[in-house]
Amino acid sequence: MPDFSFAKHDQLIDALVNSPSVWDSHSTNASEVKKIETHGSTVLLGIRKALKLKKPVLFDHMDYSTLAKRTACLNKEFQVNQPMAADLYEGVFSISFTADGIQLFPQPMKDAESCLLMKRFADGNRLDIYIRENEIPDLLSEQLCDTIVSFHKAATAVLEQESAPNFHSVISRNFDQLHEYSPTLFSKSLIEEFRTLLNTELSQTAHILLERLNKGWVRYGHGDLHLQNICLHNGSAIPFDAIEYEDDFVIGDVVYDTSFLLMDLAARGQTKTSNQLFNRYVR
Repeated sequence: MPDFSFAKHDQLIDALVNSPSVWDSHSTNASEVKKIETHGSTVLLGIRKALKLKKPVLFDHMDYSTLAKRTACLNKEFQVNQPMAADLYEGVFSISFTADGIQLFPQPMKDAESCLLMKRFADGNRLDIYIRENEIPDLLSEQLCDTIVSFHKAATAVLEQESAPNFHSVISRNFDQLHEYSPTLFSKSLIEEFRTLLNTELSQTAHILLERLNKGWVRYGHGDLHLQNICLHNGSAIPFDAIEYEDDFVIGDVVYDTSFLLMDLAARGQTKTSNQLFNRYVR
């Protein structure tokens, strides 16, 4: 049964904000804790650590509506991010109130909410922020590419067409959502024209997609590989925050997974790095 316990979620967040020594540095004050809200999670940023809790929400693409589902997704998030970001992700912990106040425990506990503990990196070390003032060095670009290549080589291949996302359905879902903003942002006729063009292009290239699948290049990827989800840590560029809540978002051609990053680099004026990364990826 769904347990949309927003009050309990808020209670836990308030307690963790006011007890940063439990999960961050003993010298951290509550006023130094930053809180970030997303549609599915609350993230607390301390001086040395970051803490993520799933919200009790239910969307078409994301189901965190029960304690068991939130715990399972946190464990899966830890697992899927280990190949590229093992140095950032410390583990999933149970949260419990004790006589000494709120505490974290490394073992699963019945009826206890869970959280994901990570190392904190400086705000300026998120790659989309870093490139505002800095060029990405060639060696860093090469290291990032090699990390992505290693991740894709080790990723599980999807060899049955039935197990891969139906991209006609994906297009339909996306454009159904766009209709909610018509005509405020887009005219209905423009939306339908674009929908038709995408479905036509997909139909014309279906044989290529099938060939790539048969060759083993459709795999479980990162799913959200752009600059906001890459950080600089201990001298390396580390992708993190891979999607865990919807397999259709991560199953795809490995080149598609990489292209998100290439487009983001190019859109932010980092064409040289985008070209270098692509050339090294395909060689």
